[in-house]
Amino acid sequence: PLDVYRQNWREGGIEKEEEVFCFLNNYQFSSFPDLFGERRAKFLAPDSELKLLGIKKDKEENIKIIKDYLNQKE
Repeated sequence: PLDVYRQNWREGGIEKEEEVFCFLNNYQFSSFPDLFGERRAKFLAPDSELKLLGIKKDKEENIKIIKDYLNQKE
């Protein structure tokens, strides 16, 4: 979804983290709002599958991991 928000975000980095999370939480074609926001889809991958992807039950820990990833410089 971040490629929709800003095509070259990997190269240029993320300037306004709050704006990015706002976009991700409102982007209707992503499961991000279901996993990390307030939206609750009726269908998602089972917890065992999410665990394989590194997604934990602790929403705050997941947000920290995402922020760390977004702030990495190549």
